[in-house]
Amino acid sequence: MNKPVTSSSHAKIILIGEHSVVYQQPAIALPLTQIQTVAELMPATSGQILYSEYYTGNWHHLPASMRGIYTLIERLTIHFDAIDDPWKLIITSDIPHERGMGSSAAAAVAITRAFFLIITVPH
Repeated sequence: MNKPVTSSSHAKIILIGEHSVVYQQPAIALPLTQIQTVAELMPATSGQILYSEYYTGNWHHLPASMRGIYTLIERLTIHFDAIDDPWKLIITSDIPHERGMGSSAAAAVAITRAFFLIITVPH
């Protein structure tokens, strides 16, 4: 990890059929590209620190409510052979949580893109 990277993902809204997809029925969803989650991943001198609205500190100590993010980061660091690499990850989001706008998915996409970019960006 040599260069800082910034990635993003956007919100969505389901107009019709939000519950119908549970039963494998169609729904109509639209992207809300102006409402985004941004992940900034940069090399650090030590540690693996996450900064977000809900938690700041070593990602290994994420609260249970952020278990999905914990699992994602764990798998990304293993996949990219970055288990011991020091980094800082800053997540900011305009997407309201718990409103059905895809805030968790957007965070996952932005984080995944950031890890991919920081590993693949030419040095």
